[in-house]
Amino acid sequence: MEVLDLTFSRRSIRKFSDEPVSTAQIDLLLQAAMAATTQPGTYSIWRAGDQAGATSPAG
Repeated sequence: MEVLDLTFSRRSIRKFSDEPVSTAQIDLLLQAAMAATTQPGTYSIWRAGDQAGATSPAG
């Protein structure tokens, strides 16, 4: 699949599960996000159960 095909066929899904997300999965997603050209270095990670208002800068 070409990049434009992926871009135009993307969709948001807001159905969540209780399955935990591993640190390796988060790291991979952050690498992909940092490779994007939009607002580099402006990422925060929130995990269920984190204290309200606590963020982890990822850039």
